[in-house]
Amino acid sequence: MTQFLAPVDLNLNELRNARLHLLAADPSTPQNGQIWFNTTTNQLAVRCGGNTILLRSDWVASVNVDNSTLENTGTTSAPNLRVKALGITDSHIAAAAGIAFSKLASPTSAFSFNSQKITNLASGTAPGDAVNFAQLEQARQGIRAKAAVEAASTGNVNIANPGTNSFDGVTVAVGEAVLLRAQTTAAENGIYVFNGNSSAMTRRDDADTFQELDGGTEVFVQGGTVYGEKILRQLNELTAFGGQNWQIVGGSGAYVAGTGLTEAPAGTFNLQTTGIAAGTYGRVTVDAFGRATAGAVTKFAANVGDGSATTFTIAHGLGTADVTVSLRRVSDGALVFTTTTVDATNVVLTFATAPTANQYRVVVTS
Repeated sequence: MTQFLAPVDLNLNELRNARLHLLAADPSTPQNGQIWFNTTTNQLAVRCGGNTILLRSDWVASVNVDNSTLENTGTTSAPNLRVKALGITDSHIAAAAGIAFSKLASPTSAFSFNSQKITNLASGTAPGDAVNFAQLEQARQGIRAKAAVEAASTGNVNIANPGTNSFDGVTVAVGEAVLLRAQTTAAENGIYVFNGNSSAMTRRDDADTFQELDGGTEVFVQGGTVYGEKILRQLNELTAFGGQNWQIVGGSGAYVAGTGLTEAPAGTFNLQTTGIAAGTYGRVTVDAFGRATAGAVTKFAANVGDGSATTFTIAHGLGTADVTVSLRRVSDGALVFTTTTVDATNVVLTFATAPTANQYRVVVTS
């Protein structure tokens, strides 16, 4: 069983598919904030302010809605909770049954429930407000995705009279979209509809204001020698159409096998095992066959613990912070974890409580 000897910070990330501590009996001395599940009584328990709060599965069936205050009409072991002061009675519930939303009067401000959609919803401004679709699109990973374009320009285009229907090697039909990204006049950049060789290009409906092309806007380019099958993102925050900066951020393309790699078959890269010049690369020495002869693995190990200190600085002497640190308990070899920081000279281990003499062994590998 792996143990953590210092607090674990999940940085507000979810803990998924986990189970609470299953115990046949409640702990004898539970700590505030401790949570467990009693498998004998089928009760979920949490320790708060010196008291143990229990939750049983059969409580849910005992909650009633009434025109009063919250009270427990049962016992501590078998409570019957009644929600009060809501002004809702059985007669109210019966009267409301079967009434369709279309029979209800529309709210007088900030909300309209019309047909199957909520429409005319103002943008939320406070933490408890609902957001509309436009806000959701803007917030989604900071990316504003646009419909794909047929091609992207590689140079200046005469918007008033293109004189061609070919962009980056793609023949564009009337009504199809082109991303202009290299205009001599920067304010002319953007997403346009091609209207013919001698007809003026017009900005596409979803890109006819500079706000719709603000930083994070992305568009997929379907074809082209340079930009085909690539995603281009506009990186700058805009106050006008000028200042757009479209850059490739993803998509297919050609790759080249670098030094020490071979490509076979196409798209599959392999480490080269012959034809490598013998010598020292960084901290690794290789022969003519690419085999490491020295410096491939460097390791430092030491025992940790003296019965009083909670922080230990281990001078590993490996000359790099690119190291792997492992900590195990000497008595049984179990791996444990604690707060660890690393630099090119030292590893610093911090424990919540002082370990006993030589209780742990740290291994640093580069």
